[in-house]
Amino acid sequence: MAKAFVTDVKQEMPGWVARIYARQIAAGSHSIYERMVDEVASRVGDVERVVDLGCGPGHATELLARRYPGANVIGVDLSDVFVSMAREQRRPLANLSFELGNAVDCRFGDGEFDLAVSFLSIKAWPDRQKGVAEMARIVRPGGRVALFECDPDCTPEAAHNFCSLWRMNMGLSGAATSRMGRAWYFRRFVASEGCRAEDFRTMLEASGLTGVETCSWKDQPFAFGTGRKL
Repeated sequence: MAKAFVTDVKQEMPGWVARIYARQIAAGSHSIYERMVDEVASRVGDVERVVDLGCGPGHATELLARRYPGANVIGVDLSDVFVSMAREQRRPLANLSFELGNAVDCRFGDGEFDLAVSFLSIKAWPDRQKGVAEMARIVRPGGRVALFECDPDCTPEAAHNFCSLWRMNMGLSGAATSRMGRAWYFRRFVASEGCRAEDFRTMLEASGLTGVETCSWKDQPFAFGTGRKL
């Protein structure tokens, strides 16, 4: 399993990889998560309940809780390692919690949330359309679904920009390891399993959402999609 994950990100992330990911990649990507949260918040008004599906170690989930201090924000992930790390390492906030759960088979009832988001998780979902449909189901009428994922069409420079943010590895900076092969690996084995903007449009519209907006960032290797429930 652990060996397979290196070249197949659809595998469940082994615990040792999850810890490396949290320390080097997620912790180094704070500015990216801030930008993603800004992108979502620019389209969302007041919210009372927010869910982050596939929250990983919870960096973006914490940012959402800080952006919406009056909302109840829940991070959900299939990995007990990530959920444990999120509970231990995220700053304690009264409106923030984390739990084990499956994005494509949510325990939540219809219309429980004002906003359902997923940051860079959908590439690992066994059924992406079902997962997006679940997100649409659990938001209320007027609620919003927002998705970010690695873009298979990202440029080498965009991949380098992102990989350069990662924390030091073996004493080398993110920029150095990016040029030495990290950016190539990211494009070949990670971004290649991601979603294009047009993929998001198809999935969001197939889930019955309206006012769908999608875009691809040019300077970073990500696509974004959002839609509102009627």
